[in-house]
Amino acid sequence: MAINDSQIEARRMRGQQIAQVEGSVIKGEKGTYRVHSQTRDFTYTVTPLENGWYCSCPDFIQREVLACKHIFAVQFSRKIRETVKIEREKREVIIEQFNATTCLTCGSPNLKKSGVRRNLSGAIQRFNVLLVLRPSRSISDSRR
Repeated sequence: MAINDSQIEARRMRGQQIAQVEGSVIKGEKGTYRVHSQTRDFTYTVTPLENGWYCSCPDFIQREVLACKHIFAVQFSRKIRETVKIEREKREVIIEQFNATTCLTCGSPNLKKSGVRRNLSGAIQRFNVLLVLRPSRSISDSRR
């Protein structure tokens, strides 16, 4: 059965809709993807081949199309992931040096280093406020 351009475009649009739903395209092992069905609670497996993709859905198998909506969803998902990766690499994060002489919350000068927090921007020193306890007077001291 020959597939016309409007049918291919419809599959492409549905693939884009699938890719935009969080968790509907899940990357698996060896380059495979699990794509959630739009119409029922089922996932199809999309596998990369040397000359394209293979999908386990009936549309791909029975109609022998070159790309079903699940393959288009994987392609869109891959483009989205690549775009996010490039944008993260371009983002330059500048962390200003901070002179930790007093606590920003309570103003206490009694700070102690408390490990390092690591995130995408790098390592950030953490601090805790030391509580300074004043020596209490004993009962015998208060009688004098």
